[in-house]
Amino acid sequence: MSERIYWIFFVFLVVLFVFNLFINISHPLLWNDEGETVMFGERILTYGYPKVNDGKNILNLTEVPDKNVGVKEGVDAWIHLGWLQYYVSALGVFVASFFDDPYLKTAFLRMPFAFFGLLGVFINILLIFLLPIGRRSKLFVSSFFIFIELLSVFLVLHLREARHYSLTYFLSSLAFFIYVRYRFFGKNKKTYFLILPFVLVFLFNSFFPVFITVNFYFLIYEFFMFLIRKNTMKSFIPLILSIILVIPFLFFYEVFYISSEVARYFGNSFFIYLKNIMFIFEFLFREEFLILLFVVKIFIFFLAADDFWWFYKKNKLFQISFFLTGYFLFFLLVIAKMPYQFERYLVSLQPIIAMTIVLDFLILYRAISKKGGTLKHFLLFVFPLFLICNIFKVGNLTGRIYELTHEYQGPVDYIVSYIKDKYENTDNLVIATNYEEHVLMYYLGSRVIVGYVGNNIEKDSLEKPDIVIPRRGRPNYKKVLYDFLNKWDYEEVKLPVYDYSYNNIPELTLFYPHLFKTKLPESRDDYLTFYILKE
Repeated sequence: MSERIYWIFFVFLVVLFVFNLFINISHPLLWNDEGETVMFGERILTYGYPKVNDGKNILNLTEVPDKNVGVKEGVDAWIHLGWLQYYVSALGVFVASFFDDPYLKTAFLRMPFAFFGLLGVFINILLIFLLPIGRRSKLFVSSFFIFIELLSVFLVLHLREARHYSLTYFLSSLAFFIYVRYRFFGKNKKTYFLILPFVLVFLFNSFFPVFITVNFYFLIYEFFMFLIRKNTMKSFIPLILSIILVIPFLFFYEVFYISSEVARYFGNSFFIYLKNIMFIFEFLFREEFLILLFVVKIFIFFLAADDFWWFYKKNKLFQISFFLTGYFLFFLLVIAKMPYQFERYLVSLQPIIAMTIVLDFLILYRAISKKGGTLKHFLLFVFPLFLICNIFKVGNLTGRIYELTHEYQGPVDYIVSYIKDKYENTDNLVIATNYEEHVLMYYLGSRVIVGYVGNNIEKDSLEKPDIVIPRRGRPNYKKVLYDFLNKWDYEEVKLPVYDYSYNNIPELTLFYPHLFKTKLPESRDDYLTFYILKE
């Protein structure tokens, strides 16, 4: 097979992945968490930092009873999460401000995040091109990697989201690229010593737990290398420097205090820890390629069983695979300490799994070739494993294909469209709702009260809202909302869409998971229902 065919196949998969990432990125409108990111991006354009109160709306989604937890005293800044995502969001908010169409706005809001996710994929491909293998092998392995990324529905959904997950994916991939170049290939020492510390600082400002896993795993591996190879301590410098650089952020974000308060509220026991580990394994078995990873690891174990250290020292691919496998296990042990688990926390782990798989398959292919096997024999081994891994994903894969060819619309899409058509000026409206309040703040510019966590519930309950939107499946503060309806005269409005618990959410494993198709009501009782104050 000519090299041109390899290039054509590689470029085809890259284009396919880009389409998968960007097609229909404007649909649906933002959901709850994205609304928070975007509104803080808007506050950055106004105040220079993610301010919680602006005199009109409160931006605070903490579920901890004490609403001051996560708010920096004195400056009224949101410190529950790192600020990097909010500054990236500000770029999209700025561009979107020049357009009126909500879907065009949404596209510009999500594009910066999707772009960083795409950069992360390309960085991992660059890492493959470092490997000491022929050009055709590099193209084949890179194509294999992109194919795995393409089949990862959960990854693509989260890389498109206006949230920190794509930034964490990008920064952790960049950190691994720099470290692997230095540790395993002895290249770009200046980049390792001068650039890596700042990449890790940005990673800290994206998602604290992944900074901990990456930085401390690199430190552990360096210590391992120090013991085995008697390396100098110089290689510890950028890793220790990054820890020193994040200390001011550590105290500014009040990481220890907020983490302890969140853990105390949600619970943090050994049983929860084991439950979290089980959730991670279950998810990766069902939605990713963990079965494939385990099977290939077993085969490689038998390959290296006779003399592990000889195999390790002589095989650069095996060294990198061993390094990535260690990180996979370390990541699970650390991330499971979080009191609650979502699949979104595994986004930065996904390329580690994919990279380990392609490296292990390359090792196996070479072993099969030495014993007289051909590419045909290798593919006969690979294909059944791929089928097994994708059996559980068929519904999500077909759903994703449908979603790419149809424009999904959620309840917020219908609400925003209706209110914009009815009111010439929505800035002066007072809207009461119990979920996705930040989304309505952004698209309508209205004052939105009550909200998901009831930040100012006593004062809000005395208001006379123009619109009341009690969301289905959201029991929080419904009594307050229905008190408004009993106190004032409202007109009922029903829209022909099912009032789903989220406008849409990328998560695939929740009780109310991601929807690939607009959910229509089966009866009039299922219609999205809200109320407008009679004039």
